[in-house]
Amino acid sequence: MKVLRAAIEIVRPGSSLLLFAMLFVPLVARSHDVLTSLWRSIPMLLIGMCTFIANDLDDIESDKVNHPERPLPSRNISQILAAALYFVCLAAALLTTRFLVPSYVAFFYYLTITLTISYRYIVAFAPLVKAPYCAATIAIPAVILLYYNASTPTAYRVVLAVFAFALGRELCMDVVDRAGDARSVLHRVEADAVAIHAFVLQGASLLLILVSRAKLDLWAVMDLAAITGLSAVALVCWFGFRQRDRAVEVMKVQLMLGLYFLI
Repeated sequence: MKVLRAAIEIVRPGSSLLLFAMLFVPLVARSHDVLTSLWRSIPMLLIGMCTFIANDLDDIESDKVNHPERPLPSRNISQILAAALYFVCLAAALLTTRFLVPSYVAFFYYLTITLTISYRYIVAFAPLVKAPYCAATIAIPAVILLYYNASTPTAYRVVLAVFAFALGRELCMDVVDRAGDARSVLHRVEADAVAIHAFVLQGASLLLILVSRAKLDLWAVMDLAAITGLSAVALVCWFGFRQRDRAVEVMKVQLMLGLYFLI
């Protein structure tokens, strides 16, 4: 039972499902075709699972310092079993992309897989670009939607907003993980200074969404209000209570609420 729980934890179901939802929710909202939307989104779920298993395998040494509770550093699952699970998910991701995804957009699914595999080299040799690299990967589902749906200047601005918000969150996560991460130029910058830039980026992403819509309906206004309110909560958690992990979790909820603007 402990191994099964660890196997579930290592794929980070919440984050993997968020990547899935970034495709599924907008696709089904526009097309009202649940089955087709599901087929086109399942590969992204599997890619997300691959990503997080690979990250835990690559970051096992730093996680002994930053996240000792995770399945690998806590030894709730062996590296061999985690690697086997990774290859199962990778094979499933490749096969479902091949058979469920239209060829004109499959490139971006394969690109996401490639970026996942290459992550370890970014961490080892170019840690300074780790945050934008991860943010760009998170933004790929929004790019895929441009191909499934008619692309407009508004859609491109939403993609940029997703990237900016994700970049802010990744910068905050890098601050949280500083103790165990490889040193980079960012380590010379005060943690709060990095966080201020991160929150500015996230504020800019909200402005991008605001100006990208000629007309805001009631749901959009309520969603923006909720996201803005959570930004205030994250700020208080980070600067007031010094609960940086909690602030990063709040940002994940904001990303989930932001799905509305991908529709």
